[in-house]
Amino acid sequence: MSFVNDSLPHYPGLADRTRPFFSLSYPVPTPHNTNLLPQWQHYGKGYLDACFVLTWIIFFSVTREVAMSYILTPIARRVLYGTTPTVPTPSNGVGQRPKSHRKREERQRARNITRFSEQGFSLIYYVVYWSFGMYIYVNSPWAPYKLHELWIGYPHTPLPGPVKFYYLTQLAEWCHQLIILNIEARRKDHWQMFSHHIITIGLMIASYMGNLTRIGTMILLLMDFCDWVFPTAKMLRYVGFTTGTDIAFVIFLASWFLTRHLLFITLIYSTYRHAPQHIPLRWSPSNGLYLSHSSWTIFLVLLSILQVLMLIWFWMILAVALRVVTGRGAEDVRSDDEEDSEGGSNGQSGASVQTPAETRKTQ
Repeated sequence: MSFVNDSLPHYPGLADRTRPFFSLSYPVPTPHNTNLLPQWQHYGKGYLDACFVLTWIIFFSVTREVAMSYILTPIARRVLYGTTPTVPTPSNGVGQRPKSHRKREERQRARNITRFSEQGFSLIYYVVYWSFGMYIYVNSPWAPYKLHELWIGYPHTPLPGPVKFYYLTQLAEWCHQLIILNIEARRKDHWQMFSHHIITIGLMIASYMGNLTRIGTMILLLMDFCDWVFPTAKMLRYVGFTTGTDIAFVIFLASWFLTRHLLFITLIYSTYRHAPQHIPLRWSPSNGLYLSHSSWTIFLVLLSILQVLMLIWFWMILAVALRVVTGRGAEDVRSDDEEDSEGGSNGQSGASVQTPAETRKTQ
């Protein structure tokens, strides 16, 4: 980050203008009474933070494209199909499949490779950021689960460097995901996902500006755990490891229920019960107080809507769990609309689409 600014010694004005894009803005002395990561440089907040978020949106977009094109896609092609680049065609014509069928299989191979690569990138991202969130959590005054500490001492500003970096880069990734959601093939739950992303981004911006980053980091930590278990299950399914897929899916199911319902509901309860006990519900921006009765109510409503959306997904997950219990194996019901259109008139998404392992068995 400092390299960019140091490389412009003859243009100090330009260096000052670019600094917010590559480093955290508003450094301040560490408060004497802070109880969260006091050993780190602390930072205030302001409009220049948007520059840092923009840089990281671009960074995640470029990193994802480069990683998928030059690292994850070659790995996916090798793992899923070995050295066979295309669908084999008998040279004597005996048993030769129709050309349209071969093209469909080639498209399915390309889609499988892309999906495997996407899940690989998600796995890497969420392992890194869940670990980052755990670092903040274990060093926080609210660990192991002292929810009152999320509100005591409000407003929680300035922020330790790791917390500000974590929050802003997570916001950048959610914005990046929203872009990806609208340019890639749409899934069955596109509008639920779109609503979820909009609400999450809105909550993150509001909680950051309103000095509610403590409960925000807890919510992100709870959300991120499932988000690295699920890609693991999908990647195991793509390689044909049925037992591993089902085990990973059971872990995903249990962790989803624990983190996104039981624990998340306790955070909603804490917002409802504990926040008014420790925070004067009044609007006073000059004193860092942004949680008036109205904004507190809106915050509660948005958290509740998020919970409703996750309940809808949990119902979909239970449908997949039923497949596991009945011996049909775990299968993602969030399939592409494109796959549904190619899957025949029966409307059973995924039923007519073969995994790479199933394809190898039929050849």
